Amino acid sequence: MELEGTADFDLLRDYYQHYFEKEDNPLYAWEAIEFCLLHSRIALPDWIKNYLLNTSRKLLQIDNPKDDAPRLIKDALGFLDGKVFSQRTRYEHMMPVFYKIEERIRRENERRKKSGMKYGKKGERTTQNKLFEEVAKDLNMEAASVIHIYRTIKPIYDAEQQDLAEFEGKKE
Repeated sequence: MELEGTADFDLLRDYYQHYFEKEDNPLYAWEAIEFCLLHSRIALPDWIKNYLLNTSRKLLQIDNPKDDAPRLIKDALGFLDGKVFSQRTRYEHMMPVFYKIEERIRRENERRKKSGMKYGKKGERTTQNKLFEEVAKDLNMEAASVIHIYRTIKPIYDAEQQDLAEFEGKKE
């Protein structure tokens, strides 16, 4: 019998470790730690234990830091610059809007495929703009803001999906 949450964590564990190493971003380690602690029957993976051990050693080496304590603690935890947080939080609030647009586009494409409809030369762009306007109305936002969010996130999302697919390919 499989423990609840363990199947999810098998994939997440590899995902978190991959991005922790690739981006040198300790927030992925902390996400994995939180997941393991919330599912108390899931043991911390070795790479997390190594991160925590290295971090604890660095923290314990801090001696009489005075005014330098915040920087030393941040460095010990692996937060060497502000980019770690800005990378992850800059787009985080945009993701629900992006996913809503993606879902609308997917449904529209399925509807057209089922009915045999095809886009004309400008039809796909017109339909996409209509979907942007619908999402904007649903979320009480300006259509221009929704378009900006979609066009900002789409290349990042696509690159991450491609990276994840390559990672999954290497794993097999």
